[in-house]
Amino acid sequence: MISIEVLEKQITELDNESFSKLRDWFIEFEQSRWEKQIEADSNADAVFPD
Repeated sequence: MISIEVLEKQITELDNESFSKLRDWFIEFEQSRWEKQIEADSNADAVFPD
């Protein structure tokens, strides 16, 4: 697995276009993870209601 430090260095070396593509991808990726977590939490509440 690649360390965070290596990723950070590689990101700082990206040109503007590549950085923009990475940023757009990461925003979508983060939103997808968040939506999956909300769905999982919602399903957990359905199984174990208060």
